[in-house]
Amino acid sequence: MLDERLIAVHCHGATPEERARIADRGARVIGCPSSIAAIDGIVGPITEFLEEGTTVGLGTDQAPGSGGHEMLRELRTASLLSKTDRGDPTSLPAWKALDLGTVGGARALGLADRVGTIEVGKRANLAVFPLDTPSVASAVGEPLHTAVPNLVYGGARAETVLVDGQPVFLDGKFTALDGRAILEEANERARALFGRASEDWRKAGSKLVSDVEAGWL
Repeated sequence: MLDERLIAVHCHGATPEERARIADRGARVIGCPSSIAAIDGIVGPITEFLEEGTTVGLGTDQAPGSGGHEMLRELRTASLLSKTDRGDPTSLPAWKALDLGTVGGARALGLADRVGTIEVGKRANLAVFPLDTPSVASAVGEPLHTAVPNLVYGGARAETVLVDGQPVFLDGKFTALDGRAILEEANERARALFGRASEDWRKAGSKLVSDVEAGWL
């Protein structure tokens, strides 16, 4: 099972020997730093896997709460947790985090020949971020290069997204979807699902139930 076909998620319990074996066998790893930090209170070994030469990408573990689907937030979380965990401000710099969120993810999914970088022959999957917003400005090129760090750490929001060259999000609005209607339906479905499952969930008596009752979640 442990070969280049495996995409392993989290792997935060892997020992150094196991991480080396994963790298040696060519398996790929996806880290979900926000989710694991919030749920387990630990820093996932993203940096350690990178040091082993493992192909690493970043993901999110769930839609709501600590998972979210904000990729720039995951880049920021991964970078800051690595720095804090190691006591080293040079650990997992912003440019490397951005690499993980773009071509790193493409490599991890085996799609690097089609997406992940901007070059001739690849699909034009692009996200455009404004640099003149309060969270990103000011972006300068000399003597410091602040555009990438400000983008990764500042909490920017994409204003335009192209998938295969076609705009799906243009000037802050979806082109073919009703975003508000989708959110309303998602909330309705969630409430209905939780309502149906609530009694059985409480009967399970797991630690999660007691933690929720205590106000932790």
